[in-house]
Amino acid sequence: MANISISDLYQGEGPGKKYGGILSAVLHEIIRNGIPEGCDERTWTEQLIVKHTFNIAKKMTEQGDAVSELTDAAPPSASRGKGRFPRSRPIRCTPPWRDKEETE
Repeated sequence: MANISISDLYQGEGPGKKYGGILSAVLHEIIRNGIPEGCDERTWTEQLIVKHTFNIAKKMTEQGDAVSELTDAAPPSASRGKGRFPRSRPIRCTPPWRDKEETE
């Protein structure tokens, strides 16, 4: 069981290298598939980050690894509203983890 830092997971370095890196997976998917027409680029990228973070979290759970910086020191509600950017236009794209059949 390894304790892996969040930055190692995102960058795919150090102990996080065995999971491939979240940002590299996001960039690979954008380069391979592009961004759907009519979808805001920032929103699509954020959705892909969430998708690949969940995928890596699942793999980590299966292998018994943990994230080293996660603690119960501050409740999740303490960070609400911080670091959020105003949306320039409404979200009009299907999250990348949804099947196309579900939305039709």
